Amino acid sequence: MAQVSNDADTKPRNLVARQRTWVVGGSLMLLSGAVGIAARGPLAGIAPMKDWLFAAAATLLVVGFSRAGSVTGRRVLGTVSTILLGVAPLTQSYWYTVIPDSVNDDPHAAEDASVHVAMMYYGAVAVLAIVSVVAIVSAKVVPSPWRWAPLWVVIWTPVTFGLGLSFFSSAPLGTPMASIGAIIAGYGPATGVAFLASWASPSECADHRHHASRTLSPPVARRSDAAVDEHVAPLPGDLLPRAKQPLPLVPGSFSR
Repeated sequence: MAQVSNDADTKPRNLVARQRTWVVGGSLMLLSGAVGIAARGPLAGIAPMKDWLFAAAATLLVVGFSRAGSVTGRRVLGTVSTILLGVAPLTQSYWYTVIPDSVNDDPHAAEDASVHVAMMYYGAVAVLAIVSVVAIVSAKVVPSPWRWAPLWVVIWTPVTFGLGLSFFSSAPLGTPMASIGAIIAGYGPATGVAFLASWASPSECADHRHHASRTLSPPVARRSDAAVDEHVAPLPGDLLPRAKQPLPLVPGSFSR
């Protein structure tokens, strides 16, 4: 009985911790996507905020206010890889410091060095993203199908960025095609982050409905026939023969 009572007390606490983690983490990620979309023109100065908000959201979602709130179940590999993935945008500018200053004298060499650094950075981000997605799916903390949402964003982000970049680079600067490419490359990944933020809300609602259905429909204890027979009082001996026989019909008993 003590174990059953402890489980009954733990489940509501885990549900509250999970709701708080996913709502706060989703809100931070939604703010990150909103800042990424709004940081254009006069508001370009607020662009670094999106990286800090994204890092805070990713860290909170995998660490959680408790173990029950972690989308990776606090498994070491998935948790560490997701935190590194969240922090990666903050380190992007430092990757280019490995390029020696002597390369800047040759424009072609500087361009090649920048491409190599970019490939290293995005390759590391891709590996971290794949490990994080596998960890979230295998943990099965987030209800299906929302546990697959990070995979959708991992596919959406490079596709939109690459498509927009190809449009932008294949058209002269200032043409409508170049503008469309810039919009796709700039807003595509930001909308993916915004969608990932909305992932927390439906998953939290689905988890709440699952918990509520189990609470409202407790398992019914099944008893064997032998246990039922033990608790049924036997009929007196003089009634047993007549209990098995049909009642006699009295003539005129059904007449008015």
